[in-house]
Amino acid sequence: MTVDGVPAGSSPLTVPDLAAGNHTVVVSLSGYRDAEDEVAIPQGDGFPFVIPLNP
Repeated sequence: MTVDGVPAGSSPLTVPDLAAGNHTVVVSLSGYRDAEDEVAIPQGDGFPFVIPLNP
């Protein structure tokens, strides 16, 4: 996974100190098409979201 073009780790993922606002998240997995989504992160502690992958 990448957040704003920076490698961020594997799912499930917690990105510490991620500022509130819009961020581009890209999820990739061998055998699936890359999935990209713009995620609006609110101010506060944690924000769960799902980006589905398609073969």
